[in-house]
Amino acid sequence: MDFIHVRIAVFLFTFCLSLIFTRFCISIAHKTDFLDHPRGRKSHAKPIPLLGGVSIYLSLLMTVYVPVICFYFFGDFIINAFPSIEDFINGALSRINQLNIIFAVGLGILITGLIDDKKGMNPYLKLFIQITAGSIMYFSGIKITLFVNSEIFSFAATTFWFVLLINSFNLLDNMDGLSAGIGLIVIIIIFFISHLFGNYLVSGLCAAAAGALLGFLIFNFYPARIFMGDAGALLLGYIIGVIMVLTTYHKSADYPRYISSLVPLIVLMVPLYDTFSVVVVRLLKGQSIMVGDLNHFSHRLSRLGMGVKYAVIFLYFITFTTGISAIFLFWVNLTGAILVLVQVACLFGIIVILEYYASSDKNNNDAEMLK
Repeated sequence: MDFIHVRIAVFLFTFCLSLIFTRFCISIAHKTDFLDHPRGRKSHAKPIPLLGGVSIYLSLLMTVYVPVICFYFFGDFIINAFPSIEDFINGALSRINQLNIIFAVGLGILITGLIDDKKGMNPYLKLFIQITAGSIMYFSGIKITLFVNSEIFSFAATTFWFVLLINSFNLLDNMDGLSAGIGLIVIIIIFFISHLFGNYLVSGLCAAAAGALLGFLIFNFYPARIFMGDAGALLLGYIIGVIMVLTTYHKSADYPRYISSLVPLIVLMVPLYDTFSVVVVRLLKGQSIMVGDLNHFSHRLSRLGMGVKYAVIFLYFITFTTGISAIFLFWVNLTGAILVLVQVACLFGIIVILEYYASSDKNNNDAEMLK
C-alpha cells in the first residue's frame, strides 16, 4: 500500500464516518430543538438542524486518532501487513503534540459556535476567542513568517490570518452547500500542492478534511437537510487556516518567494473577495460590519436570476478556476506568474463589472434614460 492508497483509505474512512455522524446529528438536533428556525433574513421555510459542525469535527477526530491508537497497540501487526504506512503513522506520531493542540483549539472554536448558534454571543467576545486561537497556533509552532525575520511580524500575521479565514468562511456560509463546497474545493487544491512537495502529513489531513466535508455536503447541498451553523463555519475556516499554514509553497531557492506567498491568497480568492466586498458595501451604506445582510457575493449572483442552486455551483467553478491557476504558479517563471495573476484579476474584474451593471439601481437608471 503506497501513500496514494493510504490517502484514499483516509478519505473513504472519513467520508463514511461523516455520513454516519451527519445523519446522527440531524436526529439529535430535532430531538433537542437545536434548529435554525425561519425568521428575519432566513429563506428556508422550516426549521433546519444546526449540528453539522459537530459531524465534521467528530469525523476528523476519529480519523486522526483511531489509527494512532491502533498503531500504539497493534503497531507490529499493522507494519507487517502494510509496510508503507509506517512512515505515515510515524509522521503523525512525531507531531502528536501539535495535533493535540490543533484539535483542542478546534474544539474551543466548535463550542464557541455552538453557543452562538443556540443562544447568541457578543461579536467582540467571538473576535477575542478567534484572536486567542490564532495566538495559540503561533506559540505551538504553526505560524506564518513570509520569510521575514521578525517574531512580532510572525505573531501578527498568524493571528490575523486565522481571524480572517475563520470569519471569511463564516460570512460565506449564507446559502445551502456554499461554505462546505468551497471549503472542499480549496482543500482538494491544497492536497495536490502538498502532494507536489511531498508533505505527507498535510496531504493526509487534507484527505481527511475532504472526506468529512463531502459526507456533510451530501446532506447540506440545496435543499439542505442540515446546516453547519456558526459552529461548523468557524471550525471550517480554522481547519483551512491550519492546513494553509502547514503547507509548503516554496519550491526552491531560485523560486521567487513573493510568488509562493501569493498561492494561498489565489486559492482563497472567492471567500476573500466575498469578505472584502461585503465589508465595503456595508461601510458605503454606513452600516456596521458586524451586522448581517443580503449583500454577499452569492446573494448578488442570485439576484441576477441564478437562484440559490446555480449561484452556488457558479461559485464552485470560480473557486476551482482560481485554484488551478494557483497550482500553475509552481511551473512558470516570473513572467508566467504575472500572467496568472493578471488572469485571476481579470476574472474578478469581469465579475465586478457584471455585478455593477446588473444591479437593480443601475438597471432602473438605464430604463429611465431609454424612455
